[in-house]
Amino acid sequence: MDNKLKQTPLAATIAQGKLSESEPAPTEAVMREPREGSTLHYTILRLPHNVRHRVLRTLALTDTIASCLIGVREAPVVQTKLQWWSDEIGRLANNEARHPMTQSCADWLGADANTQTHLNTVLDAATAARFEALEEDLDWLSVVQRDYSARLYLLHTALSDAPAPNFDTFALSAAWVDILGTLPRRIHHDQIAFPPSLYERFSITREQLLKHIRVEGKPVPAATEDSAMAINQLLQAGISEGVSAADATLASDTHKTLRRDENTRALTIWLHLRRAQLRLWQQKEPNLLRETITITPLRKWFIAFRQR
Repeated sequence: MDNKLKQTPLAATIAQGKLSESEPAPTEAVMREPREGSTLHYTILRLPHNVRHRVLRTLALTDTIASCLIGVREAPVVQTKLQWWSDEIGRLANNEARHPMTQSCADWLGADANTQTHLNTVLDAATAARFEALEEDLDWLSVVQRDYSARLYLLHTALSDAPAPNFDTFALSAAWVDILGTLPRRIHHDQIAFPPSLYERFSITREQLLKHIRVEGKPVPAATEDSAMAINQLLQAGISEGVSAADATLASDTHKTLRRDENTRALTIWLHLRRAQLRLWQQKEPNLLRETITITPLRKWFIAFRQR
């Protein structure tokens, strides 16, 4: 399969770091530093330059893998992309990576024995989000938890050579922030597949959610009172689960372990910042399908400074 892929235009396009032939390959400028005032900016602000470099490229790699199926509809193209990335993860372990993102992480991820497993977990979660609508909430949450545990493990590897702690609870908190903060985009790009049991629990349908997400350039119809209440309950349930997971992580040995290392302490700053974001959503109760509310840069700086 790998030899055949070398000869196809699509495989060559993927290897250049593009989703399509018309898209430019990623540049160093895109990957260098996060936006000033963002949560990531304050999370990595105090890290040495070389460690920041590793974190940003690790995040870029996991984001690239997690979004590799956006806009892909044809089954043969889906299969080609999944097979190519599966092979590429194997090539990373053999120091033969071809994609710019994979090559940029080879020095610290390529040598780690567990990297291949965790990158494949991220790829499996991206596939499940598009094609495997799990029936029950707990099954869906289990996939999400494994996905974000893998991402946190990879970030830990970029930050430190020490053994990684258990990230399961931390992962759920991180996942809910990402999911809720980007829910309109995820639904629009088929990057999320809530289980039927979740819709049933809140007496809502996927079609109702689709109808009320914000899409640039399109008006959003007003929700009925019943729909608005159901949507708010669904969103608030996710926010509450995220806050509970964050609180559990802060009281755990995982938090203590991360605090001991000067570099991995950045992950605890990230946790505190994300918990603050969840608490803001809990207090303000925004409809995250329509509006965006974030904690202010000054508040983020204060939290990061306090946790330094």
